[in-house]
Amino acid sequence: MFPSIRHRLIILAAILICGWLWLLPATSLSTDDGSTGLSLMSARIGPVQAVGTALVIAAPVALLVLFVSAAGNPLAGLFVAGAGLVALATRGGPINGWIMRLEDPTFGRTYQLLVVETLIWYAGLVLILLASQGFRTSIRSAIRPLADSEHLGGASRIRVPSAEALLGGLLASAVGAILGSLLIKSSDSAQVIASLFIAFTIGGLVGQLFFPQDNPGPLLLSSGLVAIATYGYVLFSFDSAQQLIEAWHDTTLPSWQGYPALARALPVHYASAAVAGTAVGIGWAQGIMAGHQDEDAEQKPSRSETAGRSAT
Repeated sequence: MFPSIRHRLIILAAILICGWLWLLPATSLSTDDGSTGLSLMSARIGPVQAVGTALVIAAPVALLVLFVSAAGNPLAGLFVAGAGLVALATRGGPINGWIMRLEDPTFGRTYQLLVVETLIWYAGLVLILLASQGFRTSIRSAIRPLADSEHLGGASRIRVPSAEALLGGLLASAVGAILGSLLIKSSDSAQVIASLFIAFTIGGLVGQLFFPQDNPGPLLLSSGLVAIATYGYVLFSFDSAQQLIEAWHDTTLPSWQGYPALARALPVHYASAAVAGTAVGIGWAQGIMAGHQDEDAEQKPSRSETAGRSAT
């Protein structure tokens, strides 16, 4: 995914800038009591203002993403967007504080709001994908140094998904969910973020290899599907906040009765680490397939030469 040194440096600089931008409103997006578990729906400034603040920060982030996408592999911009958001996810801390803030009268609504927040983050992802696709050619034409085709990577085009693209997305969701459930052992932010990144890197890799395509949309949205399904499962598995908190603390319960590992991640964790991992997985798969194509291209002339010598 990152074959050129220049593009790697551009990506690194963009991640650092995006991370710094997301840290600017971190205090405003935290809770009144300062407990851990960052969610736009429980921010001290209120959910509407929190979403508005996120949109304000997302504007310069999107510009950086467009530049990075134009400079090389289109998916590199999505990697930058997710990796930069990791700074905010890390600053928000583990979900523990969020869990302890649950109350019975609002228990169900709280998890419904997590689903809404997931949709908000991933809607932003779709907009970035469409913007990257729409402005990529114009940016490359306007900034001549970006016209280099050395490190373009695989072609990507967002459109109405085919059956193959949807199957790839579902496979990535399944692989990411299974691996995430196995890897997430605690609610520690670093552990959750690393687990999601690894799980969906492999999920994106497997989905792209088994269902090769130039439409990465379903694959990149696969982690959002897992997040929504997980929150829905929790919502219907526990009757009260008290029951949920007891399951949270009881580590002796079997997996189907305890608090699910995937629910230890908040929407910001999925939108950051999981999206970044999926982008890396798709790019990795593209590199593998491109390598096989190059090998086939090299073997064809040699076979032709052998056939020619045999004929003489």
